[in-house]
Amino acid sequence: MASPHDPFADARASAQLAVAADTEGRAASAADHYERAALTISKVAQRMRAHGGVPAPGIETAGAQYADRARALRATLKPAKPAEQPGFLSWCYQSILGPPAPDAAAATPGPGAGAVAGGSAAPGGELETRVLEETVVMPPKEPPPPGSELAKIAGLGLAKRVLEEAVIEPFLNPGVYTGLRAPPRGVLLFGPPGTGKTLLARAVSREAKACFLSVSASALTSKWVGEGEKMVRALFSVARRYAPSVVFVDEVDSLLSKRSAGENDASRRIKTEFLVQMDGVTTGEGDRVLVMGATNRPDELDDAVIRRFQRRVLIPLPDAAGRKTMLASLVAGEVTALTKAEASQIVSMTKGYSGSDVRSLCEEAAQGPVREARASLRPGERLDASALPPLRKRHFVEALRVVRPSVPPESLAMYEDWARAYAVRS
Repeated sequence: MASPHDPFADARASAQLAVAADTEGRAASAADHYERAALTISKVAQRMRAHGGVPAPGIETAGAQYADRARALRATLKPAKPAEQPGFLSWCYQSILGPPAPDAAAATPGPGAGAVAGGSAAPGGELETRVLEETVVMPPKEPPPPGSELAKIAGLGLAKRVLEEAVIEPFLNPGVYTGLRAPPRGVLLFGPPGTGKTLLARAVSREAKACFLSVSASALTSKWVGEGEKMVRALFSVARRYAPSVVFVDEVDSLLSKRSAGENDASRRIKTEFLVQMDGVTTGEGDRVLVMGATNRPDELDDAVIRRFQRRVLIPLPDAAGRKTMLASLVAGEVTALTKAEASQIVSMTKGYSGSDVRSLCEEAAQGPVREARASLRPGERLDASALPPLRKRHFVEALRVVRPSVPPESLAMYEDWARAYAVRS
């Protein structure tokens, strides 16, 4: 039994669970425990050396054996579609670890388990697998008609045109867009919050019939040293495997901000790995993998990141025509008594509102008829949806007192200045 001060106690416990599951024929569970034991051994050994210690003889050999056995077990699992199989990203972890040993598939459960019982050194730990599985959104089984997804988004004519030329057409017609016509590897959408950057990125992936991977800084970080870089490599491995694919990084400034002398070393390594992957150093020229970033703080991005986002598109606040289209779309399912003149007045009163603000305004206005109907109810009487009064201008006027613009006017100058310096121009 491991002593209370045994640094490899967790690894031994994981290995014992792995051997038990392996013996009972539970391959997936055994592989998880083998991987966890191998990872624990690797990390503890690294920490011991960093502090001048020496790992016990044979402990790291046992960890390597656990990793080999985990790979062998993963290889025996029946492959399935990503949305159907838990742990479907194990193949990319195997690719990072390297091919399994020639006789690994026939190996007996847990070699060296009595010596250590340890392991999940591979980057394919349970947490990382779950995070990446939640990242992938496969394209719909029945692709939408061309142009239908972008048509749902009001305004943004320049952004739509740029994305059609840089993303959608190259993905749908790869034979045409080669050589000097090769599409960019990175597209940056920047602008005030609530203007539809995420919505636009998802619509583009659907139009291009691409796999959509939505990630954030928290999904690529880990408390273990070196795991963040492995997560980034795994992410791009998945993107290449299911190409054409779009890797969408929301709030990209939180992940790829400007590097500084006092920056955390782990954060710097993650940024470096992400930049290397974006540059396509480890990929082929024909890989149809696009990185799309969205941010409302473009001025905080690192210079190297700006260079890799070859197309930079400003997503501004909606103009009057855009707000009018949004208003008509949002109230289409409601009973209204708005005249064209009243609708135009509401559009004028919402100058400076983002798309998200306009939606919040309509939602608040839609509560007006409900409040009026509730006020006229007798005690014990229930509200009937068919008895609601129509939506009128006064309901929007009342809602304007509640829902105010979320974008400070003084911040708009920063976006315009940055766009003049870096963005695509009409």
